[in-house]
Amino acid sequence: RILTVEPTMGERVYEHAQSAYYVGYFAWRQRDLDTAELRFGEYRDLAYRLVEINPDNLEWQAEVAYAHSNMGALFVAQRRWLDARTAATSALEQLRTMAADRPDNDPIWVEVSETLAWVASISEITDGRDAAIATLGEQLALYESGRVDATDDWRVRRSVIAAEYALARLLIAPGRQTSAEDLQLALEILEPASLEASALIAHEPENLEWRLIGVRQRLWQAQAELLAGRIEAARNAYVAATGFMAHEAWGAAEGARFAVSRLHASLIEGRIFAARGDLAAAQTSIEHMLATLGQVDDWSGAVDHAPYYYAAGANTLADVLEAQGNHAEANQIRAEIVRRLEPVQDRIRSDSAAELQYARMSLEAALSSAE
Repeated sequence: RILTVEPTMGERVYEHAQSAYYVGYFAWRQRDLDTAELRFGEYRDLAYRLVEINPDNLEWQAEVAYAHSNMGALFVAQRRWLDARTAATSALEQLRTMAADRPDNDPIWVEVSETLAWVASISEITDGRDAAIATLGEQLALYESGRVDATDDWRVRRSVIAAEYALARLLIAPGRQTSAEDLQLALEILEPASLEASALIAHEPENLEWRLIGVRQRLWQAQAELLAGRIEAARNAYVAATGFMAHEAWGAAEGARFAVSRLHASLIEGRIFAARGDLAAAQTSIEHMLATLGQVDDWSGAVDHAPYYYAAGANTLADVLEAQGNHAEANQIRAEIVRRLEPVQDRIRSDSAAELQYARMSLEAALSSAE
């Protein structure tokens, strides 16, 4: 009613926009996503009205970017990937417009860089691996340009490492089909980044966010080393990762990000055992990992990376069983991978798609061999 009386008064519009946001936020917390979308949309529209009232107000320009970010986060939660990409891209465009005339090291450039990482994560699903790699390249180029200075800002240094291991993950996402060039580039990224990750953790050992960065970085380094056939180097990276996890705060950490990292560690452990010829230990490790992950029939509602850890673990187990002469059981496992992932193949990340393709190719090879 107050807004109706003074519909062009910026302060009234701003106050109502904040109310719309918080009603949407609490609806989201209560899993009332329809109300959340309605109120977030209202917040976005009011943010645009603010900019119409005063185009030069940087705070109100930022409200537009934040409104699009909220919509994007909601769409990600709903697995509405195309809508999420549109919202995230709109947020990025608004932030870039705001940053265009700002000096180097202005905080807005940090927001631009972090939003690029978000767009890359979404575009991997909507547009594929190459699109995500290109966007991460933009993010890293922004750091290298000097617009965002990571020299004395540990938080920015953490973001740089996260972008580097995200790029490395994409480079080796084809798994066994990774090109020698991409594998070498991934290793060139990951090896020096490991020193930075260690420095972050040493700087503040109690900081779980930084510890998580170090664990992830070392696990992807181990993955790359395994693909390169450097088993002991992979083992060393794995040991470093588990060393970062050997902390009382880590043991009590909850949430999908920590659960995913624990799954990744088990996967790497099993693959190292397999690479060293200890098939029994590999089988035990992978079976434990798959039991932890659980048997989920509908991956559309699972955490984003769960399909990968399921398919990668199952394919590794099938490889181990084949090496032990259990071809029929291995084929059954691969057939189950295909059954589970084919219905959601347009909503999975590139590494999950590579594991699905590997399962298909292995089944075709087994069929040809039998014939």
